[in-house]
Amino acid sequence: MSLIVNINGKTYFDNVDIKANEIYDIVEKQKTLPGTSAISPLEIEQYFKKAIDEGDYVIALGIGSTLSTNFQSMKIAKKS
Repeated sequence: MSLIVNINGKTYFDNVDIKANEIYDIVEKQKTLPGTSAISPLEIEQYFKKAIDEGDYVIALGIGSTLSTNFQSMKIAKKS
């Protein structure tokens, strides 16, 4: 599952639309830090369901809830 990265008003999916080295280049050249957006519980649920339906196991490791909204989104998705 790709995290959402926001740079200069544009939204990218990490490791899909933009790679880490590209983010570093933008930060270096434009002297601006990227932001992030939370993934919705529905998107997380759909991602996990697809993996399970394909026979995969899912292990979710998230950054602590005080640092990231994605942790809360994963908890909500788990209840669904």
